[in-house]
Amino acid sequence: MVFRNVQLVKPEDRVANSQILQFISTNANIGNYMPVRAIQDMLGQEADVWNMHRPADWDFINNNYKAIVIGGAGLLARPFNHFWVACAEHCKLPIIVWGIGTCIIDGLAAQDTMCDVEAVNAVFKRALMVNVRDEVTAELYGAGIENEISITACPTIAYLRDFDVQAEAKTLTLSVHPELIDEQTHDRIQAVCEAAGYNVLLTKNVQSPEEGLEDIIRNYYCRSELVVSTRLHGAITAYGLGIPYLALPGDEKVREFQRLYGGGQLFDNTDALAELLAQTHVRQPLPNLSEIHAFGERARQALAAIN
Repeated sequence: MVFRNVQLVKPEDRVANSQILQFISTNANIGNYMPVRAIQDMLGQEADVWNMHRPADWDFINNNYKAIVIGGAGLLARPFNHFWVACAEHCKLPIIVWGIGTCIIDGLAAQDTMCDVEAVNAVFKRALMVNVRDEVTAELYGAGIENEISITACPTIAYLRDFDVQAEAKTLTLSVHPELIDEQTHDRIQAVCEAAGYNVLLTKNVQSPEEGLEDIIRNYYCRSELVVSTRLHGAITAYGLGIPYLALPGDEKVREFQRLYGGGQLFDNTDALAELLAQTHVRQPLPNLSEIHAFGERARQALAAIN
């Protein structure tokens, strides 16, 4: 999956191909791509995108677009702090914030893993609409905002609705986060899953030219009757497909997702995982998309109303 990234074009050659610019993370983790595609589908247009890891050309942006969308994914992690500071200072356009969440990693100080509250709050206060994926994010950054912050599950689950799960018996997807959980822990998790009699399909949730996003969804998740994950979008993908999941949380966003939306269970160690694997796991109902689509329709109408 690729997007129309104007940030990659030389400044002298840049041309706006849409009226809306969407700020995204372009790391190859599929969790950065599925919500973006869902947002564009709900808006009914392919928007230009800008990689939030790179400095924004605000003169070009302010002069060539009528609005910006910031979303989705964990765009409140510390590496994006420079963007929120610059956006609060330089953006002159209407803003919609959509489907984002904070990142508070276990064992690290919050100020080392999350964006500064003041800068994000300044953008939230200016925004036409704000949608976040959990209550922790709303409470951290939502002080003094005139319009109520919308809280829904990640837009990813709307993107996943068209995939068909054909689960193979005793097959599970193990979705790993090497930057959050160490390799030895992942090895132990895989060994416990195999000892429980499962055929383990291992994925890092990272697309490549050889294996794109849709390949990962179909060749791993859609073949599985269970997902074991150490990353948020392993759990979100399972939830969106109606596949039960077992997740080892390494940060607060995984706990918040499971607490708010369910669909799976959490474990803290491999002994607990072994006990959960011994239980019977059945397909879950597909999640209700009404709140996600309701926000999407409100966003579409708000953007359409801007001259």
